[in-house]
Amino acid sequence: TVVFPNAPNAGTYRTVQLDYCHKYPKVVFAVFEGFAFDAAPVAFYKSSDGGITWKAKTPPTAAGPGYQAYCMVMGAHPTDSNRVVVGGRDICRTSNGGTSWTPLDIGHSDHHSFAFFPKTTNEFLGTGRRKTSVARVRLAPGNGKITINRRPFETYFPMDTQRATVTQPLTVTGTRPSAVRLGISATGKSLVVP
Repeated sequence: TVVFPNAPNAGTYRTVQLDYCHKYPKVVFAVFEGFAFDAAPVAFYKSSDGGITWKAKTPPTAAGPGYQAYCMVMGAHPTDSNRVVVGGRDICRTSNGGTSWTPLDIGHSDHHSFAFFPKTTNEFLGTGRRKTSVARVRLAPGNGKITINRRPFETYFPMDTQRATVTQPLTVTGTRPSAVRLGISATGKSLVVP
């Protein structure tokens, strides 16, 4: 059983988003979305032991409302265990593990995913969420290999029109699919497993 100290009462929050730092996987964050349609997040927690114990931090109210799970999303930096971004209608970040939050004047109203661009590599990391589904993406220079849950993407998308939809962002940005390696890890109810 997971216990969040001084957790919001039932009926005061709608969803809980979780994310972790890839370099330090025992550092996990949880944000509680406000219950009302126009409610900002009501709680934020950090765990340093993989979610066994949690410490209450400052709620990221500057993220604005998530519109009842429509657009609440959180992204933990892959290598810095104190940097987290939370977005709803608006967006904010912390660089001290949730002790304080800074509103950001970037993006647009309602957020569904975040991507981190490490300065030391040519890799791009992203996380997208919608309801109960989560997709994590890693894009790097490579040989054109695209995998979903470690399987060739052709297994998931047998039709050429489906494959074209998957690679369309690469085409639109002028990126040759044969020049990248794209790995996607997906979970959730809408995931179709062949």
